[in-house]
Amino acid sequence: MIFIETEIFTEDVKDLLDDDEYHRLQLFLAVQPESGDLIQDSGGLRKIRWGVRGRGSVAV
Repeated sequence: MIFIETEIFTEDVKDLLDDDEYHRLQLFLAVQPESGDLIQDSGGLRKIRWGVRGRGSVAV
């Protein structure tokens, strides 16, 4: 599986997730690639909410 990130996500994820949490997010997406809401007219992009310790959940 290939992960494609926007520049904004790549910068923001550093402040939101530590390396272990980011790795767990990637593993989750690899196992469940169709999770989350399909973004209309996006060519197949999806939006999910991901729980972050001490911060609740964030949209990724």
